Amino acid sequence: PLAETLSDINIGLIGYIKHSCPSILGVTRNEPERLGMKFSEKCRKLVDATFAKLSELNTTNSEYGKKIIVITSAYLWYSSNYNANREPILVNDNPENEKVLDIISALEKTIRDVTNLGFHPIVVLSHPNFEDVENKIRLGEHSSIAASVENAEKLNAAISENLQGLGVSLIDPIDIICERDQPQCHAFDPDTELMKVWYDGTHLSKQSGYLISLRIKEIVMELNNLHAQAL
Repeated sequence: PLAETLSDINIGLIGYIKHSCPSILGVTRNEPERLGMKFSEKCRKLVDATFAKLSELNTTNSEYGKKIIVITSAYLWYSSNYNANREPILVNDNPENEKVLDIISALEKTIRDVTNLGFHPIVVLSHPNFEDVENKIRLGEHSSIAASVENAEKLNAAISENLQGLGVSLIDPIDIICERDQPQCHAFDPDTELMKVWYDGTHLSKQSGYLISLRIKEIVMELNNLHAQAL
């Protein structure tokens, strides 16, 4: 959805994405039983290659617009789930550090490194995790699928506070896909008759991605207008 949305304003999009690889520096996806022994190594190589490419882009002419990077991950899911051995799904890469990952500090380091390369980060924060989605859909109980927003709100507030002063644009999916000022978020939108998440309850649906991409588009336009005025 984001590529299509940005194409409306003649903005190109380069995707540096590998399925299930977190967009956070210095972390290992700790699920060898489910994803394979070499998966974490492939993720690290992707991150290294991505930053090498960003460093290369940092030397290019920026007269046509602000250099912007969109960073998003399932931060709540990563910080609250465990692998088959009941170990955290994300752990620190550096063996000298504690194995348990502080996801907020790791994200802050990632943002600092990105901004040092001359990019303006747009960070899409966490959305609630929904449980038993596939089973309820099979039973035709779409409208009953809901999740508390409390944990996502707490994590988003902590991330936002930690990123203050770093020149980051933040997008809170709760404000976009959930009912305003409600303790729960429903996974099914009765107005569009579309799901907000996929069957796993963690990945956002195409419809939710589209709604968030509209907000990203607004921010990109605002940043490029400011950039043009400064030239």
